[in-house]
Amino acid sequence: GTIRSGLFQRELVRHGIEPVIPGEMGQKCVMALIYDDIKANRPAQMDKFRFASEELREQGAQAIILGCTELSLVKRDYPIGAGYLDAMEVLAQVCVERCGGKLKEAYQELISK
Repeated sequence: GTIRSGLFQRELVRHGIEPVIPGEMGQKCVMALIYDDIKANRPAQMDKFRFASEELREQGAQAIILGCTELSLVKRDYPIGAGYLDAMEVLAQVCVERCGGKLKEAYQELISK
């Protein structure tokens, strides 16, 4: 649904960034990870995550947006490596800043290293 809506693609293009989206197999892996694993309260099968990530990187992605709340849980619970941007973390950061709060240093860098 997120990909079909074009939400992230439109904003990336608006900022001069060419979006890359998963192919059919990558999308199937992400959907299986979300629905068959996380929403079913089962451990995430990280081979699905890695397949989709590698597919995006092979297409030239320099950073990968985790654009679904279930993928935030993968980032929280598994060592996914560098180059991921969690949309929920971005939302939380903006909320804190707009409410006049100060971010802890650990939360100022949003792309995983």
